[in-house]
Amino acid sequence: STLSTPDPVSLAKLKRYVHSLDKSAFTLSRAHMGGDLNFALYWWWHERRHLKQANALVDLADSMKLEATSMEHAQRLGKEAKHAMRVARVRRHVKSLLSSRSFIKAGIEEKAWRIIDGQCGTPPLKLLHWSTIEALGHLPKFRSTTEPSKITSGALHVDELLDEVATRLDVYRPKAERRLVVFMLSHRWLRTSGRGGHHPDSEDNIKAKKLIAFAKWFILMAAQAKMQIEVAFWIDYCCCEQDDRFGMDLGIAALPLYVATCTKVLAWRTLDFDRRCWTMVERLLSYSFCRGGLTPYVIDETFQDPDGLPVEEKEAKKVEDEPEEAEEIVKWQVSLGGDTWVNFDDTAQAVLTSARTAGLPKTILESGGRRYEVDLRTLRQ
Repeated sequence: STLSTPDPVSLAKLKRYVHSLDKSAFTLSRAHMGGDLNFALYWWWHERRHLKQANALVDLADSMKLEATSMEHAQRLGKEAKHAMRVARVRRHVKSLLSSRSFIKAGIEEKAWRIIDGQCGTPPLKLLHWSTIEALGHLPKFRSTTEPSKITSGALHVDELLDEVATRLDVYRPKAERRLVVFMLSHRWLRTSGRGGHHPDSEDNIKAKKLIAFAKWFILMAAQAKMQIEVAFWIDYCCCEQDDRFGMDLGIAALPLYVATCTKVLAWRTLDFDRRCWTMVERLLSYSFCRGGLTPYVIDETFQDPDGLPVEEKEAKKVEDEPEEAEEIVKWQVSLGGDTWVNFDDTAQAVLTSARTAGLPKTILESGGRRYEVDLRTLRQ
């Protein structure tokens, strides 16, 4: 009924191409699950056959002089068939890497290079440094364009991020990788309707503020243990394609590799976090492939800044700039015997405040050349 000049033979051939493509796409979608397609030669033959069928379908539809609507559908089917093949390549690449012991034990930079290796079109791994969120004041959306005027994303390739970490910590480039802790953020989007459409954060950017606070707290906890580190995040909204559907499909197919590259997991707790399908998938992948997936960190909008104040109160205090109205700053002090008390140094002040905020029972620190073990429940040293 779609032919301008009915041709039963061509129509029957077109139907066979459609059914064959559907069957072939289904086979490719399950290629990563095992079977005959595990053999490289059979995979190569099936992939070539699938591509040939997709091109033949479009050529046949064009030769049949189909009407505009039917021709558009035929071209779209051919495009979808080719896209299914690209997704299948990525999934096969994912299975190959996650089955490799050398990949599992590799560092972040080597994993990032191996993700894009193999000519399969896997989207590269990108990470977002916590200071970028602080500078922007919000979670930046991923941008894949190369036009400088349109680039607003702060997500960086791993090699670029390691260069930045080496500069910030003033260490040699080879040592920067051991100083970088990458958190995968498992979360649900806070805005699913209304003005601005879907967005992972609230209108007042509460998630961005709490991620900054968490990064600062984690860095202070590491400093307490005499470790100098930097924090970066993998966030789907910031590090994966969001506008192009085909790019999104490839990113979702590569998600297990991104999770396997992260060091730890950070969950944004909401009332329905444990019941949503996507967060359950992220938790399963984290348990299976992420080194810190068994013990994720959990925060929500109540998480406090390392100085012990909620982010909102901290911002409100910034406007109080008149010295005569400022309240006296509480200082941690240590007794040297008798009635002699002295203040801890600035680093120790920050460690104590952060440990008290985190609810730790005790902490160990150094101040004035001395080492102290402080019981935060009884406030005794």
